[in-house]
Amino acid sequence: MSLGRLVPWISWEEWDDVGTLLYDESKENNRKGIEIVSAWRIRGRVPVGVESTALIREVMHSCVYFLVDRGYICEIHCRLFTFSINLDFVL
Repeated sequence: MSLGRLVPWISWEEWDDVGTLLYDESKENNRKGIEIVSAWRIRGRVPVGVESTALIREVMHSCVYFLVDRGYICEIHCRLFTFSINLDFVL
């Protein structure tokens, strides 16, 4: 008897809700999504795509420089994050 794969989210509905929160334009909804992903990290492994989306949203909302030149700063943060992911795979 197989129990299936254990995941940190409670249901697929919660999974969909968090995706909606993270991609929403509202800063408040993004914050809720980030908090839920943080709870998932405590429960177990979170997929890299979810982890990176939450991290990028968190950086976007905490960095004052996004008000000046959002595109350029976002590109720098994304490139640094991609580098750190690639570094993890090498090690």
